[in-house]
Amino acid sequence: MRANSLRAARLALGLTQQELAKRFGVSRQSVNNWENEHARVPEWVPDQLGWIEQAHARESIALPKHRAGVKGERRGPYDVGKHKQVDNA
Repeated sequence: MRANSLRAARLALGLTQQELAKRFGVSRQSVNNWENEHARVPEWVPDQLGWIEQAHARESIALPKHRAGVKGERRGPYDVGKHKQVDNA
């Protein structure tokens, strides 16, 4: 993923660098470094952005309560709603 693609995706989601960093579990400076090409964007970022985009899409559709957060439902390696890594093993 290129730096400008990361920035465009972040802005499309309406997130600040700080908010995205919190969701990724990294510092705001890391996100800033990626966007300004001071560091390479890690290979896992596109996947994580995909999970965040899916979560935003689900929120805008307003899932019925019985589907939202069903125990055992795989949301990906990153639980966007809780801002922490989850173990889906």
